[in-house]
Amino acid sequence: MSRILIIDDDPVMLALLKKWLTGAGHEILSATDGESGLQLAATERPEIIITDMMMPRLHGLAVVEKVHANPDLAATKIIVCSVKNYPSDIRAAMELGADASMKLSSCAGS
Repeated sequence: MSRILIIDDDPVMLALLKKWLTGAGHEILSATDGESGLQLAATERPEIIITDMMMPRLHGLAVVEKVHANPDLAATKIIVCSVKNYPSDIRAAMELGADASMKLSSCAGS
């Protein structure tokens, strides 16, 4: 299965995604902000990054941009997620090179 990095500052969402993806057989790495997530991505080279949009220290859009600017990570698939899922944020993420988006409100119960 895949090595997946989840970057999310919400501990509940992080735990849900980790449990769901680990149960599906994936190896999970995690970070609670964009900056530490980028550092982990650079050393661990995940195949997929799932990143929240609104986080401290580095916004999800900046994560997408910086991942694609790094030649060692340029092929990494990126999924942006948000409970708010503003169309303008999703559109901006896709223009920066995100591969997909997902709305997590159904998981969070909002």
